[in-house]
Amino acid sequence: MTDKIQKLFNYRQLPLLIELSKIHNKKSFLSDLVDLQSAIYELDLYLESNWKTSEKQLKIKWKAIYRCLQKIGVPKRRLDEFCKQIYKYQQHELGLRKNKFPTELSLKYFYFYKSCDVKLMRKLIYFQSPSNKKFLKLADWSYFDLITEMNDDIDDVYEDMKSINDNRFLISILVKGKKFTNREFNSHLKRFKEESSNRFKLDNINSIQKSIAALTDKAALDTIKLLKKRVAEKKIDRLDSSILCQYIDFKK
Repeated sequence: MTDKIQKLFNYRQLPLLIELSKIHNKKSFLSDLVDLQSAIYELDLYLESNWKTSEKQLKIKWKAIYRCLQKIGVPKRRLDEFCKQIYKYQQHELGLRKNKFPTELSLKYFYFYKSCDVKLMRKLIYFQSPSNKKFLKLADWSYFDLITEMNDDIDDVYEDMKSINDNRFLISILVKGKKFTNREFNSHLKRFKEESSNRFKLDNINSIQKSIAALTDKAALDTIKLLKKRVAEKKIDRLDSSILCQYIDFKK
């Protein structure tokens, strides 16, 4: 799990954001974020491993998340506020049990909430170092987070066949077919790339914002390339062997 978290943090540029901050003990703070991400992954693992879930087990997972947040310095009264996006995405995952598919939501809306854990990490960095807001807004990362979250679903599609996973790319192929899914993802990736470019076109953006613009552009091009590779693979036509199909009839 540590390797998975390190890969996630590096891909989403969290160490860079910490390095730019005025957090006193950066190494200790990063370790606390790793512990928090591990607790979030434990919640994910429970949801991905159990079709029938219990409130008791969910509360145990959430207590661990809250403990990590309090260790970082989040006041008890603000725990729900910091976690509201994760709670929202949990509702999406539990919605699968009621035949509520991610394809019923707009792609942008869905991936906004699916990137909730990364956005929480960014919020915590800004919480500990408010001065970051002077040169970089949280919203500057919005398109980067959308695109990289889409990349994760496309990249992990075969791995996610083995669990009860709310992978929108996988479920879209099962519900709407490969051609529709390819068009939808491709068009949104191009649109997000263009919207990101427009956001950073202003002459007065700083060097860090220029870096984010370049990272977002590269992530979009890389994901478009990965999408093309995936839809050309023969294996992509056998997603009906996914574990999800044991519980849901996607052909209805």
